[in-house]
Amino acid sequence: MKEKSLYRTEMSRIKEKDVKTIDIKNNFFDGKIALLNVYNVEPLIIKYPYGDIKILDNNYKWLEFAPRNSKWWLTVMFDENDNLIESYFDITKENNIDAYNPYFVDIFLDVVIRNDKKIYLLDEDEINNALNKNFITKEEYDLSYETANKIIEFYNKNKEEFYNKIYYYFKLLKEKN
Repeated sequence: MKEKSLYRTEMSRIKEKDVKTIDIKNNFFDGKIALLNVYNVEPLIIKYPYGDIKILDNNYKWLEFAPRNSKWWLTVMFDENDNLIESYFDITKENNIDAYNPYFVDIFLDVVIRNDKKIYLLDEDEINNALNKNFITKEEYDLSYETANKIIEFYNKNKEEFYNKIYYYFKLLKEKN
């Protein structure tokens, strides 16, 4: 399991960036939302089962939703022209958003929603391997799948609201000084 921070300090490929954050507590969300703008970065291309996708390059933006008391963390990636690339849910063991450098502990399973709105459940081999090697408990394994299934169900029932919130917070943070 890896810790990943809201400011992505663990990513040495990012040489220059700025981050804008807001704290939100409403019926939709309780936590932090951040917009990471990268200006000098080694590009990152992910090899997915459905094809290679560049998720990070100069002038890309990542909108991150870091919820309190949840077992997920959402990163929405945009290219240099603000086109949505994908929405990536990390299923988490822990979210610590009140830390100086807020972070989550990744528990292997991921839900990805591509820009064509197709959903994929990823890294099932990794979570199965983690369970078999006792890196995670059966309870953590079951909770990971339960969380992933809730995300998929919520998305399928609320696609319009999902994208409305993403673009609302994307615009809000882009305009924030």
